Amino acid sequence: KEYEIACEKKKAYTKLQTITVLGKQYDLVVAYKGRKAPTLNFESNQIQVMLPNLFKKMENTTAVVEEEEQVISQFKYGEQICIDLTFKDSYFNYYYLEDIMITSNRLDRAYWENNKKEKLNTDGVLTGYQIFLTVSDIIDGEYSFVIKPKIFNCLITTTEDNEDGHMGGFDSDSGSLSPLLTLPLTYESQPQTIVAKGKDIYNFTHWSLYYFDKETNDWSNNKIENFEGSTNEVLTIEFKKEPWTREFKLVANFSDAGAMELDFSYANKDAVKNITISGKEYAGESLKVTASSTDMYMYVTVNAGYEMLTDNFVDFIKNYYGELDTSKVLDDIRNNEDGTKVYVFRLNIAKINEKISDEQTFVIPLAFNFVQVDGENDLTWLYITLPVVAVVLAGGIVALILIRRKKGKAIKKIKSKKEKSIDYKDYYS
Repeated sequence: KEYEIACEKKKAYTKLQTITVLGKQYDLVVAYKGRKAPTLNFESNQIQVMLPNLFKKMENTTAVVEEEEQVISQFKYGEQICIDLTFKDSYFNYYYLEDIMITSNRLDRAYWENNKKEKLNTDGVLTGYQIFLTVSDIIDGEYSFVIKPKIFNCLITTTEDNEDGHMGGFDSDSGSLSPLLTLPLTYESQPQTIVAKGKDIYNFTHWSLYYFDKETNDWSNNKIENFEGSTNEVLTIEFKKEPWTREFKLVANFSDAGAMELDFSYANKDAVKNITISGKEYAGESLKVTASSTDMYMYVTVNAGYEMLTDNFVDFIKNYYGELDTSKVLDDIRNNEDGTKVYVFRLNIAKINEKISDEQTFVIPLAFNFVQVDGENDLTWLYITLPVVAVVLAGGIVALILIRRKKGKAIKKIKSKKEKSIDYKDYYS
């Protein structure tokens, strides 16, 4: 019934009356189209009057994006109108008005940019706009609205004491770990996966999430802890779903609490030139290394005249390796031009760490031997090469030990210092 009444009203509105022109009757029909000036046409038995849409007489207008309706409205020239644009609930705060189109043409922003008012709910979230216009032939036509997703520049970062990235960071395009990433997100963004990686002795512990506070203009007052995935180093962010519903700062926290502490013990300090493990040089104080490492290199550089007792060291490591093969513990021995030697070891720190308590410092004992080096003299060599050696006898008497070779035998003769010395050349052929 309501539909029939509406149809009758439409007929009454468009077919006003029948008139006679030059003795012939015509139906007078008024139609409205998007044009600037009225036109008059004769067709068959009709006189068609085409008027601009603005000549229609309706009271108001609404553009409701929420219900995706098309609303037709008519106003008089010079009249002040308000277009009310409301987003769907799920789009609240995520979209903004980019352009207004009239019959496929872009309306100059000068007509509406400064005449729009944002609609905010009680939480300060953008829900739409009210646009105020003055009716003229310029704004006559069919309206459409261009909305675009807002860009939220979110930050992925680490704590302030890791500005140089020595504790760790996130994978970057360069292949290195970056301590800071900027993540532009919109309502239409695909899920993003962030991986936090610790460096050296540092391990990832948890994430902290902050929302930007417009009143204080910083992040500190809106901290979110213990959200879903906050302890996972691999985190998937699906923007528009909790807790990723607004501009945020995500902070990765690292700690060296899980590192293993190493120290070295050796008696002969002169034997060791330096010790390096995991790229760190030992300087008399314990070093922290990654407790989870299964292949860590240790370099022991020994001064000339000494050698390391490697078998002793490997036997010591066996106590912690269990059934694990120790044949590769001693990886290499390198001889340097200055006479020093570098002993290279490969250690499974993770295996060792299983056998010690968390707070225990693992002390590695090292042992060395003194060895004769080419070009240096010991006492035996001295007695053989020198023909005359002074010896202090009992009573303070100085005697000379002479070694003579004769018929394949060495003859020793002791004489008083007062006797004439014999040239050492006489004793060697």
